[in-house]
Order: sequence, then structure tokens, then C-alpha cells
Amino acid sequence: MCLSKVFQIVGGEEKQVCEYVSNLRLVDDKIILTDIMGLETVITGKVTGVDLVGNRITVEA
Repeated sequence: MCLSKVFQIVGGEEKQVCEYVSNLRLVDDKIILTDIMGLETVITGKVTGVDLVGNRITVEA
């Protein structure tokens, strides 16, 4: 099972926003992250990287 951590870059600093992400949806200007428990986290920004081997998604605000 591939679950990812999501990191957002804000002002040059990277911080973890969510972990155990099983689904990512792009809706208008929002990124909707759903974790393995079904909890949704909504952020704005641009997806700048997806590392499937490292289970890491990077979003720039």
C-alpha cells in the first residue's frame, strides 16, 4: 500500500501538512488530501513534486 506524506513550501520553509495520504484530488484552486482514515485536509497551492518511491508529495503555496 502506498501512502504519502504531503509537505507544503511556504516562504521557503517546508512543513508537513498531512501524512498517510491515500488520495489527492485537484478541485479548482484547491488540493484535497484524504488520509487512510478518510479525514480530508484542504490546502491551496501548486503540486511541484510527487515521489512515488519515497512516498512524498510537495506543494508550493
